[in-house]
Amino acid sequence: MNTTRLFLIASLLLAAAVAHAQNVKVQLTPQCNGVHDTIYVVVDGNERLRIPVQRERPGCQWTGVDRNALFAKRGEHTYTLRLGIARTDCQPAPPAIDGVTNLNVPFEKRPTYDLRVAPVPPMTFGYLRWVRRRSPTSIPCTEYGGRHSQPVLDVDYGMETVMLQLDLADGDRTKAGLILNEVNVSSLTRNDVIDALIRQRSGPRANAAPSFSGPAIDLSIAGLTKRGLRSLELTRSEP
Repeated sequence: MNTTRLFLIASLLLAAAVAHAQNVKVQLTPQCNGVHDTIYVVVDGNERLRIPVQRERPGCQWTGVDRNALFAKRGEHTYTLRLGIARTDCQPAPPAIDGVTNLNVPFEKRPTYDLRVAPVPPMTFGYLRWVRRRSPTSIPCTEYGGRHSQPVLDVDYGMETVMLQLDLADGDRTKAGLILNEVNVSSLTRNDVIDALIRQRSGPRANAAPSFSGPAIDLSIAGLTKRGLRSLELTRSEP
């Protein structure tokens, strides 16, 4: 067996060992009625790299592989869950033990829905989710992601503020956008979006986020105008 093949085999074995070592286990308590068989773990607010975990039957435990080593730094991470019928607030993640990150999470069913955003013409967009503290152990956090046609999962306006950044291809936590919590219609023209942004700039939510200033709003309006937005469709659906 030549040296190249030995090196390749050793590399594959090492990669397999690393993948096996980076596991995530989720335990919901005291029950998990209605929770989906596939749920997602969002680490440090990054929804683009959310970790899918699968239910182990019977019981209320889910397992999956942290393929991107998102929990790599010991004791330095936060996480939230997407449960299909609820989401959780932001919690500090415990350090991994023997290569496994164990997340023991109290389950509370809350009304949520999936939010589909359809700009016309079709375009990618970014979004932010500002998650408020809801328990003694939780901390406020800002989650971010980007979408084209896929929905934003498990939205709970009672726990979070969702901001749409139509002028960006991915969520940027330093910039502003359209707060969706107070948008009560499903179809908006470009002028509707601009009017809503202007109201946010001068309204009671003007200081709801970092960089939510007049110049930030003006840049947001200029960006969506440059991308040629004509209208925006918002569809809420049961998960």
